[in-house]
Amino acid sequence: MKTISIRFNDYLANCIVSDAQRSKVSISEFIRDLLYKKMRIGQIEVNTFKINRVKKHLTSPTYHPELGYIIFAAKLVEKFILTTQEQGDELRNAAFQEAKDSLSQLNFNNKNKEQRFCFTLEEPIYLWLTSEASRLQMVLSYLVRTLIEDVYLEEHMAVDHQVSELQKNSMEHQIITCKLLEALINHTISEGDAIVEQARYSAKETISKLYRSN
Repeated sequence: MKTISIRFNDYLANCIVSDAQRSKVSISEFIRDLLYKKMRIGQIEVNTFKINRVKKHLTSPTYHPELGYIIFAAKLVEKFILTTQEQGDELRNAAFQEAKDSLSQLNFNNKNKEQRFCFTLEEPIYLWLTSEASRLQMVLSYLVRTLIEDVYLEEHMAVDHQVSELQKNSMEHQIITCKLLEALINHTISEGDAIVEQARYSAKETISKLYRSN
């Protein structure tokens, strides 16, 4: 048995721990199973390898409209508060700060956070990985991390691109929220149409920036 140490991004590390616990196996066993799936396929093809690396940066298209409505609703509320409340700026800034504090506590705002796992590999899989790393002229740890990312992506890609009943339900309620906010603004503010359009434009700009950064 060989012991190897690999760093994973925080999201993938938490997924691995969660799935290993769900499968009632150790992290080492769970990771070995993922790598064995690659080993059974045989020699790693460089073209496929690169394609899979690119795929992991894609965002599920089914999430795009859902995210858009969430941001649109937030922008509508922000515009409404700024327009109707005397202390609108203070209320908005306080809400932003509380949101940042909550994200900080949940570690959602630390994109670079990583976790290091030490796990054991049996001799056959270790020798195969070493051979492939040498052939591809890659550092062993980088190859192992990328293979795990690729296998994990392959197994979750189909699920991620399906719209679950929960997603459909949440999107429906999000749309209702947006429509109610639009109606409220149009009913209570004389220049409601302009405020709604400003919020819509701001939401589109935010979404555009988010997807350009992926």
